[in-house]
Amino acid sequence: AALLMANLQACLHVLLPMQMPLEQTTAHINRVICDNTNYDKFITYCHGVYDRRTGAFAYVNAGHNPPMLVRAGGELTLLETGGLLLGVMKGIAYEAGAETLRPGDVLALFTDGVTEAMSPTAEEFGEDRLLALLRARRDASAEHILNAVYDEIRRFTGGPEMLSDDLTMVVLKVG
Repeated sequence: AALLMANLQACLHVLLPMQMPLEQTTAHINRVICDNTNYDKFITYCHGVYDRRTGAFAYVNAGHNPPMLVRAGGELTLLETGGLLLGVMKGIAYEAGAETLRPGDVLALFTDGVTEAMSPTAEEFGEDRLLALLRARRDASAEHILNAVYDEIRRFTGGPEMLSDDLTMVVLKVG
């Protein structure tokens, strides 16, 4: 896993300054991962670029948990556009998705450790529970939303010792 992340990080350092379209950047990263790993190694990946002036958010999702875009009114859009996991098949094309973020919208990007956190009775936290929490807290700041999710996962699992995976989450709240 560490070697995969080192490859990914090196690719990002080289490719991002070139300001290529996201789908092209993702295809190059996929090629490097395929060239440097075995067929049984892969990376779920999602990256995006947000233009604060216009609200434009362009992204590519390569097999990652779809980020949740909760609109100010509570409607959900899953950001699924992209393609296969990185490292699975060389030479595949990726597609970029686009959304316009408006005041009051909440964008949550997260690893599977968030939705797969287990309760003491072996129940997953799940996407439905995460979505309900994002909707209920959508009027709060990004920091408060993030803290509410972490607090609820800690309560749900009974504490950090019950976590079997990392909990990584980024919340963007449009002001």
